[in-house]
Amino acid sequence: MSADLPHGASPAAIADPLFASRAIAVAAREAGATPSQLLSHWKAPPELVMGRFAVMHALARRGLGVTAIGRRVRRDHSTIGYGLRRARELLATDADFADLFAKVDAA
Repeated sequence: MSADLPHGASPAAIADPLFASRAIAVAAREAGATPSQLLSHWKAPPELVMGRFAVMHALARRGLGVTAIGRRVRRDHSTIGYGLRRARELLATDADFADLFAKVDAA
């Protein structure tokens, strides 16, 4: 990784710095919520949790590390690690989550 990139960022992430905002908006819309509700720390319904997992995985696919993802979705690095593991499991077993992820990843 180049020394001139911000910590936790990849060239792909720098090329599209607004992707996280778009991905969050798509995930929130799919859950029937607002972006602020998706990012809230209140106990969330499963639709919002799945949206967060989809956003986390989409950001990781673009080369962001857990700390950088955490900054964007307002969670700590251990929560991001858990979310990424759950996203991989859900992609393999849940067609609805796979559809949601495809929409978020295309944002």
